[in-house]
Amino acid sequence: MQYKTIALTKDEILTFLKKVDNQFIPMPLSESVDLPKYATKLANLSTQFVCYINDEIAGMTACYLNNLKTKKAFISVTVIDSRHKGKGIGKTLTKLCEAEAKNQGFSFVEFEVNKSNNPSIQMHLTIGYTVDREEGESFYMIKKI
Repeated sequence: MQYKTIALTKDEILTFLKKVDNQFIPMPLSESVDLPKYATKLANLSTQFVCYINDEIAGMTACYLNNLKTKKAFISVTVIDSRHKGKGIGKTLTKLCEAEAKNQGFSFVEFEVNKSNNPSIQMHLTIGYTVDREEGESFYMIKKI
C-alpha cells in the first residue's frame, strides 16, 4: 500500500467514483449527485488523499481545506474499493486528512454521513469523532484536531 496526498485529475476521480459507485451506503452515489460535475468540483476545490495498491486507487478521501473563518475542514467523500475494505485504509486516509488540516491551521474536521452507514460511523467514533448534529437522514460528525 502506498499513500499519497495528490491532486488527481477530474478523469481519475470520475473513473474511481464510477468503479465504486454501487458501494456507497445507502444508495449509489450517482443517484444523489451528477458524477462528472462532482468529480470536477473535487478536482478543482479539494485536497485528495489516496491509497494505491498495485498502482490502482484502492481508496480516496477528498477534503475541502478552505474555510479558514470557521477553521473547519470538511471531508466531502471517503470511499474504499470493497476489495480492500477492512485493511485500515479509511482510517489512515482520515488521519492523513486530519494532519494536513492541522498543518494548514484548521481546528476541526467535519463530515456528513448517512445514518445507515454504520461501518463509517463506528470507524470514526473509534478515532475520536463525535456526532455534532443530525439533519434528516444524516449525522454530521466532527473532531477537534
